[in-house]
Amino acid sequence: CSNEFYIRDDYYTKYVEKRLDHLKNVYSNTELLQSNEMKDYEMLMQLCHETGIDPYIIFIPTNGYFYDYTGLTADKRYALYDRLVEIAETYGFSYFDMRNREYEPYILFDWIHLGWKGWVYVSEQISNYFGQNRQ
Repeated sequence: CSNEFYIRDDYYTKYVEKRLDHLKNVYSNTELLQSNEMKDYEMLMQLCHETGIDPYIIFIPTNGYFYDYTGLTADKRYALYDRLVEIAETYGFSYFDMRNREYEPYILFDWIHLGWKGWVYVSEQISNYFGQNRQ
């Protein structure tokens, strides 16, 4: 990756580069904790609990470099991670929290999808979790 966001170059060239001016601080007024997706997540966790489903939840990180640029601050992102974890813990669900990797190159290949290193961490974690909890 040859760009400041550690986004795969072909993806960056096609989807980001020409929109950089528009993307600067575009999410500065976004309230993550008030989103419909947050309500959906809460309902899903409640449904899993009520029906006896025991999910293993993976909180993948965002691309910190990119979201800082778009104005979605680390404080807002971390408040979201905290709330997601809180809800999972309320229902007693296990999870893997990757928020500490927001600025680690190659965890993501764009700003939200797992990349080369990200899949290694997730695959290892899933293998370890289900290997230990198979009984």
